[in-house]
Amino acid sequence: MTNQKYRNSCQLLPKVFVQGIVSGVLNSLAVGIIGTLLLKGYASTRTKSGSLRKEN
Repeated sequence: MTNQKYRNSCQLLPKVFVQGIVSGVLNSLAVGIIGTLLLKGYASTRTKSGSLRKEN
């Protein structure tokens, strides 16, 4: 019985590694894309240099 459990867990081990690698890559891509969109949105709200003029 124990041998069978061990054999099944060894067969699953590569699948677990692939799943972890794929999820890590996809998470990194999602963070990069969402972070870029947030930074672009934030940068568009900032006042541009020289755009303000002093009134008389």
